[in-house]
Amino acid sequence: MAMKASGADQSKKKLLQERVPLRRTAWKLAEFFVLFLLLALLAHRATGLDAGGVAWQVAFVCEAWFTFVWLLNMNVKWNPVRFVTYPENLAERIEELPVVDMFVTTADPVLEPPLVTANTVLSLLSVDYPDAGEKLACYISDDGCSPVTFYAMRETVKFSRMWVPFCRRHNIAVRAPFRYFTSTPDFGPAGHKFRDDWTFMKSEYEKLVHRIEDADERSLLRHGGPDFCEFMDVERANHPAIVKVLWDNSKSSIGEGFPHLIYVSREKSLSHHHHYKAGAMNTLTRVSAVMTNAPIMLNVDCDMFANNPQVVLHAMCLLLGFDNEIYSGFVQAPQKFYGALKDDPFGNQMEVIFKKLGSGVAGLQGMFYGGTGCFHRRKVIYGMSPDSIMAGREGITGSPSAKELQKKFGISNELKESARKIISANLASEPIVDMSSRIEIAKEVAACNYEIGTHWGHEIGWVYGSLTEDVLTGQRIHAMGWRSTMLDPEPPAFLGCAPTGGPACQTQFKRWATGLFEILIGQNNPILATIFKHLHLRQCLSYLIIYVWPLRGFVEVCYALLGPYCLLTNQSFLPKASEDGFNIPLALFLTYNTYNLVEYMECGLSTHAWWNNHRMQRITSASAWLLAFLIVLLKTLGLSETVFEVTRKDKSTSHDDDVIDEADPGRFTFDASPVFIPVTTLVMLNIVAITIGAWRVVFRTMESEHSAPGVNEFMCCGWLLLCFLPFVRGLVGKGSYGIPWSVMLKASLVKQLMAMAPSDERRKKKLQERVPLQRTAWKLAEFVVLFLLALLVRRATGLDDGGGAWRVAFACEVWFTFVWLLNMNIKWNPVRFPPVVTVNTVLSLLAVDYPSAGEKLACYVSDDGCSPVTFYALQEAARFARMWVPFCRRHDVTVRAPFRPEFGTADHKFKDDWTFMKSEYEKLVRRIDDADERSLLRHGGAEFADFMEVEKRNHPAIVKSPSYHHHYKAGAMNTLTRVSAVMTNAPIMLNVDCDMFANNPQVVLHAMCLLLGFDDEIYSGFVQAPQRFYGALKDDPFGNQLEVIMKRYGNGISGIQGMFYSGTGCFHRRKVIYGATPDSIGAGGEGTTGSLSAKELQKKFGSSNELKESARNIISMNLVSEPKVDITSRTEIAKEVAACNYESSTSWGQEVGWVYGSVTEDILTGLRIHAMGWRSTLLDPEPPAFLGCAPTGGPASQTQFKRWAIGLFEILISQNNPIFAIIFKNLQLRQCLSYLIIHVWPMRGFVELCYALLGPYCLLTNQSFLPKASEDDFNIPLVLFLTYNTYKLVEYMECGLSPRAWWNNHRMQRITSASAWLPAFLTGLFKILGLSETVFEVTRKEKSTQDDDGGIDEADPGEVHLRCITVVHPRDGTRNVKHHCNQYWSMEGGLRDNRRQVWWPGYH
Repeated sequence: MAMKASGADQSKKKLLQERVPLRRTAWKLAEFFVLFLLLALLAHRATGLDAGGVAWQVAFVCEAWFTFVWLLNMNVKWNPVRFVTYPENLAERIEELPVVDMFVTTADPVLEPPLVTANTVLSLLSVDYPDAGEKLACYISDDGCSPVTFYAMRETVKFSRMWVPFCRRHNIAVRAPFRYFTSTPDFGPAGHKFRDDWTFMKSEYEKLVHRIEDADERSLLRHGGPDFCEFMDVERANHPAIVKVLWDNSKSSIGEGFPHLIYVSREKSLSHHHHYKAGAMNTLTRVSAVMTNAPIMLNVDCDMFANNPQVVLHAMCLLLGFDNEIYSGFVQAPQKFYGALKDDPFGNQMEVIFKKLGSGVAGLQGMFYGGTGCFHRRKVIYGMSPDSIMAGREGITGSPSAKELQKKFGISNELKESARKIISANLASEPIVDMSSRIEIAKEVAACNYEIGTHWGHEIGWVYGSLTEDVLTGQRIHAMGWRSTMLDPEPPAFLGCAPTGGPACQTQFKRWATGLFEILIGQNNPILATIFKHLHLRQCLSYLIIYVWPLRGFVEVCYALLGPYCLLTNQSFLPKASEDGFNIPLALFLTYNTYNLVEYMECGLSTHAWWNNHRMQRITSASAWLLAFLIVLLKTLGLSETVFEVTRKDKSTSHDDDVIDEADPGRFTFDASPVFIPVTTLVMLNIVAITIGAWRVVFRTMESEHSAPGVNEFMCCGWLLLCFLPFVRGLVGKGSYGIPWSVMLKASLVKQLMAMAPSDERRKKKLQERVPLQRTAWKLAEFVVLFLLALLVRRATGLDDGGGAWRVAFACEVWFTFVWLLNMNIKWNPVRFPPVVTVNTVLSLLAVDYPSAGEKLACYVSDDGCSPVTFYALQEAARFARMWVPFCRRHDVTVRAPFRPEFGTADHKFKDDWTFMKSEYEKLVRRIDDADERSLLRHGGAEFADFMEVEKRNHPAIVKSPSYHHHYKAGAMNTLTRVSAVMTNAPIMLNVDCDMFANNPQVVLHAMCLLLGFDDEIYSGFVQAPQRFYGALKDDPFGNQLEVIMKRYGNGISGIQGMFYSGTGCFHRRKVIYGATPDSIGAGGEGTTGSLSAKELQKKFGSSNELKESARNIISMNLVSEPKVDITSRTEIAKEVAACNYESSTSWGQEVGWVYGSVTEDILTGLRIHAMGWRSTLLDPEPPAFLGCAPTGGPASQTQFKRWAIGLFEILISQNNPIFAIIFKNLQLRQCLSYLIIHVWPMRGFVELCYALLGPYCLLTNQSFLPKASEDDFNIPLVLFLTYNTYKLVEYMECGLSPRAWWNNHRMQRITSASAWLPAFLTGLFKILGLSETVFEVTRKEKSTQDDDGGIDEADPGEVHLRCITVVHPRDGTRNVKHHCNQYWSMEGGLRDNRRQVWWPGYH
């Protein structure tokens, strides 16, 4: 036992690194609570979107964005880790440590003083590392090509020959002299030698400081000697490459050597883009490759000195301590700062960000590359992926050819050879003995044109294309499949200086945000790297949290404007104290800020530090981030270019503190930069808004409206002013503490004072009323079901270990969550608006109540089956209608389809009439049932001559032709539209299927209330009645009566842009069908658009002059079009427009009429109408407007569902996709989501089948895809299953249905999903691949029967004048239109301006 314990201890001692997960259960609960409050606020917003006005809608969008950002935060912080390193074990584990090249970059000797760079170099030259003189080399990149910087480095070398031995001899902890000499150490009684050394070194350092600070560029060039010859006559942006070896340790005679030091100033030319810091890093990479070629590279900024002398050893623990180097593609140290101002007044020390977000992202694919304090593997920078390295080790791939190396690395043979060594994994490559011999080669690879035709800046080296080349390069490394680790030893690895003052801080944040937004909207977007490369999903989301900074700026400014906007316009965007939702934003505000405050306190920071960071985030968001957003947008539009702005570094000083800057370093300062204009504008706007709002309250001029602003709006503006307090002070400040007049003037010009002109609506009697339906309890239940997110979180944490079944389940459950969100969207704001088959349908329509019905109603029947039996049935129906219509009106019969009779009054006269009518109807039924096609053609007379020798798909117009696509029902509807246009041209059209009879005799009047009852007709582009069914089977065994769907979804979508067009029971405006938009109608009404030209009309409507003239009347809003007296005279014209080739080269089926391209032409046509900007309304009177017959039996039901799903999928995968209609047209977002809920039916079939296969798959393969009963998360799917099904059951019961009806619908949805929807999905895919075509399958309709007795006496022939026309859709050359009755109802009545046409297609 003792031996085992000893072995375990020994093994533990040999660890180089350890990954320690950090527990944060309480934090997760707090984050979920904040998320719940955000969702609750969104739910409250959604309920009042229509009534809340623009401010409410903008707030909803902004709060949805805040929820998204919060989810990104939760993702990053979810699994934090820290890495512990053990450098003391390196000697036991690693025989020889690798060579390391250290890079220091500087760009401007003014903004980045050479003394700062000198201290950074000294700290690096003196780090602890075995054989440091041979294995370490330091390269300085001077992009400013400054002789002063070169001089400072030369003097630094002289000083380092004393400084490095001093540090190693006395084990100095801080090896940057300017920090070390700020205090006097405790020498102790035996420290005489140390005291003398320290005093001497301090004196020498002060001399060094004076020499560097006193250096003058001109005097150096004149008297500096031959070393400065290359700096003569150079310009910063146009000079040759300069490479100088300042210290070559191999030639040193000193006993204690220190690392090589090489000065590099790359060539620059005005004709070549130098790519800012990324270009400098790539130059250093190439120069170092031909000189020392170390496999490990460290890069630091000129102000980031090595604070921990063992920093390189700590990094080696992470680079060499993993069994697989894939886990340490690079090692990043968090940025920490020395001499930081107390309580971080400028919010740029980012201590909490690095502790919370840094440790969180370290638990995913690894820490971001921060541009400084990072150790890289050279082969990773060279673009090698983990797979290629593994293949090379296994001998699968050989060494790259010379041609491949030249294409990637350029023409230098020395560089190609060094790259070959790195790629072949020769980690312990020998350093170059004589570096001076490599200077000319180094200059060659440092030339500005060297990279042309190579992969530098793309697949190799630091990546070009963004001002934040560091983050972009790190993302490319992660996208190759590498991970990274975080180096956070004690004391900190590196320390830098944080910029102070407003201008420097905002410049830095603006540069970062500009670069990040360039990545987000470019080809390097992390989402693309997740899809096409190896970037992990959660790592992608982690990158997004910083990439969306500029977008956050735009959204947060919009939200910040809502408070002053509402005070100025007398509106509100937050719930009032008297309203139920008041507590939600209050609780969210307190919880979120408490969460952040505790986070800061846990990191050891004060409350004041939290407040400073909070207000600075508001300031940065509205200034630097917003400006970055606008800059990149202008760059995208080609109107501007991004510019790299160097952040000013504070000059390092000695320990003397007798000289104190007059300015308070913690106080906010300003300059004339445009970055301060947005916040100044917000401050001025809030002050004006509070003043005006307070005036209204004090002097009681505030309107007592429900929408007037409340205390929340005042608090919002006050809180903003508190956050922007430095700017409030800046308005009256002086000097650098005051906002310049130029900024204030520009802010005053930008500022807009908004006012709302109240309008009193005319009081008038209502034709319709829009009544919101309360469903608070249902919304809460839906949010409970939305805890699908908890199941997804559980899935996500086990993706790596769960196997294939677990991943498939995760994908399916993501889909189910998406579908549930679509359901929630559509049900959120429900409203209501109170206001034998073919023959029965026709009779019910002919008998509807309408003033002057004989003049104002026309009925058109389309028979796409070209059946003489149908024609005969309609002839007989017309004769029967002469008795039936008067009977219905005389006795006020409720249901006017004869096969569904109902008793009215029980008087003697009615009974006699009823008995007679029943007898006549039975005779009619027998005549129709006994009709035989052959006998009708032989003995039916001249009226049937046109039906002789015709085929269903090839016949004249009584006209279809196999050479023309007849476009199914959409083609029939367009033919009816044209035929009716040249005959009666009514501005309102009703279409019904042949089995959908008018159940409510006042259905047309109810529709008129909705069509004419709005002040703006945009709200009733069409009026749709829900589909209801007569004689429905009990408990809906086939799940196709759709009662709950119509009630829930119908009311829900009515609260958005309006009900879908479902192909039957719908009233259309003819001008809308003709493609007129609300804007064009408004323009026409205002006289800004003239009538369409003849050429435009012909292009849209075809060659018929009569059709063009009728269209002109409709488009010109001539609503009172006079009826045609003799419609027989229009027969030949009707045949012309019914020809199958009439639509060629016209807009019919695209911009005009019913839309072609889907077997669900109804949904597609309604989508086009909504996309034009129209709304629609739901017609749901009592009794129901129309009743039809639902198909029974499995085949009929599944055929119907399959046809619907095929058509919907055709729309989804085509140019008619509703998402495109949002982007390029006027479809509203929530209406688009509502359409998607039906368009994704076929995809649901595929996903649900995959999910259904998981159970048997896991049983057969002995796996699991659900948590076991013994696991903590077992309850999540169980609760979800019970909650979801209880929700659906209660939904059915509230609609008056039984539990059995719920079960039937539930099981039929599973059956339909796996049967009808899945084949529809495959059919759509085959159609895309060109392997099949969709086929229109007609659903069988049940034949109407009679079941009552009765009769009636003869109708008065003088009272009924019926006009009824049968139009048979064209198929072939000859045309003919059959009239079987041409009589008119002569009735007195009003509403002469509303002539209507009623039609329905019959499919047999």
